[in-house]
Amino acid sequence: AFEKGKFWEVHDKLMTAEGYDLINNVVKNDKAKSGELSQFLAPAFDAGQMKSCLDSGKYYGTPAEETAVARGLGVSGTPGFYVNAQLFSGAYSYTDMESAIKIAL
Repeated sequence: AFEKGKFWEVHDKLMTAEGYDLINNVVKNDKAKSGELSQFLAPAFDAGQMKSCLDSGKYYGTPAEETAVARGLGVSGTPGFYVNAQLFSGAYSYTDMESAIKIAL
């Protein structure tokens, strides 16, 4: 989707209640169900192209690579991010991060 300039359209569709249900209750990381996921993403993305990409395995290593980078930076869960050099690993409210944000600005 990113390669075709459709990342946010696909993202937004997957983040709906229907997308959550499909991913977590139907597909469940089963590669054999790439067609169901692809059909769900149509028309935001061409279903045939999406299925072909999913079946190719082109990006299967990407999450593991990104997880390794995050762990190397000290991030051990989601959400996890930095405000300048200060790590926020876990769920924080704006109030919890406000001083670091104001210093960064």
